[in-house]
Amino acid sequence: GHVWRAIDQMYNLQPKHRGTNWELAFRFVRSHLRRMSIVFLLSDFITDPDTPSLADLPDLKVLAQKHDVVPIIFGDNIERQLPTGRGLLRFRSAESGQEMLLSLSSAQRQRFDHFVSSRKDELQSLFYSLGMQCLFLQVGESFMDPIMTLFERRRKV
Repeated sequence: GHVWRAIDQMYNLQPKHRGTNWELAFRFVRSHLRRMSIVFLLSDFITDPDTPSLADLPDLKVLAQKHDVVPIIFGDNIERQLPTGRGLLRFRSAESGQEMLLSLSSAQRQRFDHFVSSRKDELQSLFYSLGMQCLFLQVGESFMDPIMTLFERRRKV
């Protein structure tokens, strides 16, 4: 019952501010957990470039040392591959609301693919260095098999 209540509260949450403040979130969780806990971080982990990097947040490191932290990273199909065709694509940041135009030229596609790949590698490296097993899920795809595989892998550890 508690889990469903928490999910319902998150689903109906009306944010007061735009953007993600990981520093505040980690500090809050760290200060409220007394016993060793499993903490699931559900996010796309795309933040405003002006905010501190996850690697620079001391509360994340402390949280990872004292608790079992499981990052679940959501990705969208547009992040895997840009649409075919030519022209411009307009993106709007959910964090800041800023808009950006992206050309669908082959050079831009290569830069975009490299950026997405390096971002995923950086997240994996960061979480691995902190002793976390992360899971990448694609929005709109089945999530049960990957989650069950994660729990099976973790059970064997």
